[in-house]
Amino acid sequence: MRLDKWLAPQPDSAFQKIIVLSAAKGPLTAQFSHKIIWLWDGKSPEADKVHLIIRKDTGESQTTLKYSVSNAVCETPIERLAYMQCQRYWIERAFQDSKSHVGMAEYQVRGWRAWHHHMTMVALATLFMLNTKINHQQDYELLSAADIKHLLSKFLPQRQISKQNVIEVMRERHRKRQKDIDLYRKI
Repeated sequence: MRLDKWLAPQPDSAFQKIIVLSAAKGPLTAQFSHKIIWLWDGKSPEADKVHLIIRKDTGESQTTLKYSVSNAVCETPIERLAYMQCQRYWIERAFQDSKSHVGMAEYQVRGWRAWHHHMTMVALATLFMLNTKINHQQDYELLSAADIKHLLSKFLPQRQISKQNVIEVMRERHRKRQKDIDLYRKI
């Protein structure tokens, strides 16, 4: 059966509202529906039993549906399946940070070897930023790739710099960001 034909008669009660992310501007929620289905590619000797996860995002002008399948065990709750489906955001965010802050999109090479060298350096810089954010998450929860780039560009050229100077600059950036977040929440 085609998915669109199965989904059309489904009532709104077939979807469950789930919080998928606690974001700076409040919780991110979406509507999810879940069904165990049998998926067959037409070649295998038997069909595979999988989860069908449907995410419905209702925007101002239109409703967007996203479909995915999972081979998780049958007892996996829909909240966990919804969480896993939403992890694509973090992958795209890593690429966005790599392009914006460590030069993934700024290469001018003529051969594969040079391109691979450039991408290796981008991957290492991205890993450094990720490790830095993870290692300092408890003390500086708003630490971002942009913060790290700003701090490095400001303090690396200087010979005499203390840890306290770096922390002061970062706290000032975070005070401004928190002020923006608080203003947004009031609106």
